[in-house]
Amino acid sequence: MLFIIINIGVLKGFLIVGGKSVDIFLKRRNRHKLIILQVIIVGILVNVLLSFLSYKLDFPVYWDTIGTIGVAALTGVFPGMFVAVITNIICSIFNGYAAYFGIVNVLVAVITAWFVKRGLFSSIKSSILYVVSIGAGSGLLSGI
Repeated sequence: MLFIIINIGVLKGFLIVGGKSVDIFLKRRNRHKLIILQVIIVGILVNVLLSFLSYKLDFPVYWDTIGTIGVAALTGVFPGMFVAVITNIICSIFNGYAAYFGIVNVLVAVITAWFVKRGLFSSIKSSILYVVSIGAGSGLLSGI
C-alpha cells in the first residue's frame, strides 16, 4: 500500500512526508534516488513473494534471486547486494535455511551487475556464459 501511495505522489510531482508535501522534482538527484528506492522495494517484494511460494508449494526451484537480478541489472551492484541481503533476512522468518544462502544471492547480484556493466548480454555466447557462471558460482557456494 505504501508503495502505491509513493508512486501516486511521484506521478503528481510531490511526496507526502510527515503530513507535509515535499516537491521531489526540485533536484534531479532526488528523483533518481526515489526511483532506485522503488526498484529496490519491488525487487525485495518479488524475491520474498516468489521464495514464499516456492517454499510453501515445495518447488525444487529457488526463485529468490529474480528480483536481485532485476535490481542489479537496472541499478547496479550495491542496490542488488542490498536486495539480496534484505531478502534473505526476511525469508529466514519462514525458511530457516534462507539465511545461509545470502552469500549466494549476493554473488548473483555481483555477477549480474558485472555482466551488465561490461555489456556482455549482447550475444548468445556471453548470455550462456552468464548462466553458466551463475549456476557454477551458486552451486559451489551452496555446497560449502
